[in-house]
Amino acid sequence: MHLQLSAEAEEYLANRGLMPGTIKYAKIGEFKKNGKRWLSIPIPRSSQEVSFFKLRCWPGEEENGPKYINYPGG
Repeated sequence: MHLQLSAEAEEYLANRGLMPGTIKYAKIGEFKKNGKRWLSIPIPRSSQEVSFFKLRCWPGEEENGPKYINYPGG
């Protein structure tokens, strides 16, 4: 999902105070699920394994559902 991060998403994250190196290190990504655009934040179990993803609905699309979800389960 990190490789699919658009320039628009990078700009949004930069405006929220995240430096490009931090975005890359954290592997923050972007994808579509259920017709909505989401930012994905991997939550690590260890240095080599992701436990789950915290998803943030794209700004402006949160009125039709939750702003944040955990995927899968979390």
